[in-house]
Amino acid sequence: MFLADLLNETYGALLVGILVAAVLFGVTNLQIFLYFKAYQEDWIVYKVAAAGLWTLDALHLCLAGHSVYFYFVTNFGSLAEAFNIVWSFKLQIVMNIITILAVQS
Repeated sequence: MFLADLLNETYGALLVGILVAAVLFGVTNLQIFLYFKAYQEDWIVYKVAAAGLWTLDALHLCLAGHSVYFYFVTNFGSLAEAFNIVWSFKLQIVMNIITILAVQS
């Protein structure tokens, strides 16, 4: 029972995390749309930066979706795979670092 509770808490946090990320991605889509509509005469560097950050956010959500699919569908009920970290989950860390560096530089 202890292992089932541990997986329940871990998978629950993963599911809530991707749902929050998806909602925030929707907010990002709205902001990008409004930015490109309202500031058509803005400097091209700003537009490229905004589009690049949107792309990084979209890629992050895709990787998170793959992670959830890997654990919840492909390997459902497999305790051996529950403790292996899938490649897309590892790549999310790299995407987060790139996004942080892009925003703060």
